[in-house]
Amino acid sequence: MFSHCMKIMFILQISSSISGELIQLDPAEICFPALLNKAMLFTVNVINITDFYVAFNAYWMERIAPRNRRSFETGILPPRSTTKHSSSWILVETELEAMEPSEELFMWNRVVTEGVEREDIISYMVEEESKKFHGMILPKEATPCTSNELIQFDPPELSLPFMPNKPLVFSVNIINNTDYCVGFVRYHPETNAGVYDTVPASGVMPPRSTQRLIVRREPEKDEPHDMQCEDKFFLWSSLAHESAEASNIHEYVDYEGSMELPIVYNKTSLCASDELIQFDPPELPFPFLSNKRVSMLHLSKGMFKIANVTDHIVGFSIWSHEDNYARYKMEPEEGILPPQSTQTIMVRRILNGNQTEDLQCKDKIFVWNGIVTEGVEVSDVGKYWKGKDKELPVVLTMTTNNYGLPIYVDSLEKAVQGSISMVETLGRKGLREGSHSRTTFHNFLRAIMILLIHTHGCHEFHIVSAGPKLTYVY
Repeated sequence: MFSHCMKIMFILQISSSISGELIQLDPAEICFPALLNKAMLFTVNVINITDFYVAFNAYWMERIAPRNRRSFETGILPPRSTTKHSSSWILVETELEAMEPSEELFMWNRVVTEGVEREDIISYMVEEESKKFHGMILPKEATPCTSNELIQFDPPELSLPFMPNKPLVFSVNIINNTDYCVGFVRYHPETNAGVYDTVPASGVMPPRSTQRLIVRREPEKDEPHDMQCEDKFFLWSSLAHESAEASNIHEYVDYEGSMELPIVYNKTSLCASDELIQFDPPELPFPFLSNKRVSMLHLSKGMFKIANVTDHIVGFSIWSHEDNYARYKMEPEEGILPPQSTQTIMVRRILNGNQTEDLQCKDKIFVWNGIVTEGVEVSDVGKYWKGKDKELPVVLTMTTNNYGLPIYVDSLEKAVQGSISMVETLGRKGLREGSHSRTTFHNFLRAIMILLIHTHGCHEFHIVSAGPKLTYVY
């Protein structure tokens, strides 16, 4: 009795189709250009136009052998939903002679109830419930192509500097030679000594268009100094219908027909330091203020210089590690240095008001740096960082006055009188007004104000001392 009920339930789940269409295909047909042995990528939207669950099975069927089916996608569509399915088709000689595809694409579909799974629907396929996808081959005269290749490189070959163990960034354009969309995917052989990253790594180009590629080479492992680079760069391409998407191209790539970009790597040597850049100063200093006496002072400014010590163009990108105690803002964050040039970097160090700090700072700033070629832009080098980057340590230094005494700031708050006024209570270590002349003490206060102006950018300070209230405007 129990098994009989289960059988009836299963039959109810795979019920017969209702009258009318269940799904629509968008596009409803595709025209294939008459280009021999060229792959054509396309994407079809399968749209459920009913308020029911619809099962579908997409399959190819040969014209001369209708029983030979090649299923490639199955699924269940919820009510009023859409799914995308991609496929590839290659025109062979017999199809070109007959001017029609040897295979046809069908989409079987049937109403099912919620709970039916895709594995359950295969054995219920019947030809009458399949929707045909129309494909046709355009006449040869309607398929102009001035080149046997779908794409070409500009420039057609590259001559690049090569330094072992140093990053290299270069750019190259690819040109679509056809009146059709062309999909592409970059390809780097496993025999390459370096690791290549390409932006974008794949895409679909409109007819007669140009796509700019940015390529970065990073050494995969330590390279000997006498190494001669013989890496290769390939690009696979295919015709693509306007419905094709770059994210689906990788499923149909056949790297065997890839096009090579000829590259000549010219080995060059560095200076004795074996570095592309140097920092000045070698450590980034910031003033240290006593934890016990600092409550709201949280912003300080610093600067350093990046020097290109080579005869090549060098790109850089600066970043702050997420484990740093403080936050750092750099300006600029990336750039391109001409040969033997220098760039000044302004740095803001930011602490939260409730943070305490130790004089032994372990923060670090990292600078990605690599050889770049002409044509690479500043925005291109910002894509690459967090590799074997050069480190710039951050150090905290105790600020002193003319008497060698450390300066402390107990509290900092805005005065009621105006936004540019600040009230400072000055603690003094071993310094008393009575032990120096009034002029000397005023010079000491002036030195403190200069420090505050440098760190806060304010111009008026109300200084509260043990004696009368003094107001200085700097």
